[in-house]
Amino acid sequence: MIGVAIVLLFVFVIDPFGLFKPKQTVAAPKATVSELTSLKSAYAQDAHPASQYVVGLFKSHEIVMVGELGRISQQVDFVASLIPDLYKAGVSNLGTEYALASDQKQIDRVLTASTYDAKAVDQILFDRMVIWGFKEYADLFHAAWQFNQTLPKGEKPFRIVGLSVTQEYQYLKSQKDATDPEVVKKVMANGIPDVFMAQVIQKEFIDRGEKALVYMSFDHVFTTYRNKQYTDRGKTAGITNTERTGNIVYDRIGTKAFSVCLHSPWSEPNGLGYPVGGAIDALIKTLLAGSQSAGFTLAGTAFGNLPVKNPLYATGEPNLTLAGMFNGYVILGPISEYKAVTPIPDFINEANLATAITYFPGPNIPSTTTAQDLNNFIANMSKNMDVMLKRFK
Repeated sequence: MIGVAIVLLFVFVIDPFGLFKPKQTVAAPKATVSELTSLKSAYAQDAHPASQYVVGLFKSHEIVMVGELGRISQQVDFVASLIPDLYKAGVSNLGTEYALASDQKQIDRVLTASTYDAKAVDQILFDRMVIWGFKEYADLFHAAWQFNQTLPKGEKPFRIVGLSVTQEYQYLKSQKDATDPEVVKKVMANGIPDVFMAQVIQKEFIDRGEKALVYMSFDHVFTTYRNKQYTDRGKTAGITNTERTGNIVYDRIGTKAFSVCLHSPWSEPNGLGYPVGGAIDALIKTLLAGSQSAGFTLAGTAFGNLPVKNPLYATGEPNLTLAGMFNGYVILGPISEYKAVTPIPDFINEANLATAITYFPGPNIPSTTTAQDLNNFIANMSKNMDVMLKRFK
């Protein structure tokens, strides 16, 4: 299995190489009677409305990093919904993995323009990753633009700040290349993604004394937890710094940095499964429909003490707990009700097809690939996520 930073997303979630034989069903979530009793008590005592919880974290933290699995519409929509309350709380920055730092002038232009430029937003998504053509991620920019329209003239606008760096995927010609240090060096010539994102966070927020919500896939948001498997694979591939973005930010500002995991399936060696053995989902099933969304801090709680046995994270960490991985947790409902994001029609077209083929984030695809082929690939990414989510009952 390829396992370096540039392709982790595709190996564990998108799987364009067909490496997995996914589970056809996911076992129903389970928890012991004592676990459920403890979790119910902790939920009643420590849980707050999800948006209130995340925004409230800025009373004692400067950088709050929210991590998602990716391609789940409820999670992207949740982040977009936070913008007005963040601004009221004095937070006018949203850093995101889903845009390039080099596109910042374009992002600023879009969010402060009198009319919304949807095509420019599609280009921003395309620049960062040529197959990330999903409506909900574009809607995140629209939500920020729409909020800025409500501000009095001259008021400081809400910003979305791109964190990512261009990866030179044209050098990744085969699956084997992903573990060849010389090839990986070429692919990452512009910077190691986690290190680069931490540098942007430092420059755009920390150095300016500004608070920011940072939105990334959850493997990037770890603060004190170090993933041994990722570290070992990275070193094999010649990556000189295997810290995640959250590790680097935490090392610089300590507890002013805070990580939050959005509840979702977790990658497993053969597909997706319930996090922490399904205990949280077993609890959710006992809650009334209107109370199945909340946020809470993990340290010292029954949730934080839940053991993590997933080998992708627990290897070398026999006593790993949920609080050992993240600082906070947000539930947005049962996984069985999650939906995949929506493909953007004609995201790939004749004008950007050649670039899309060159920068496809995986082994080379044929030069005869058509725009429709790649749009179908994007649609299948969404369809496959829906298929996987429907295996959760």
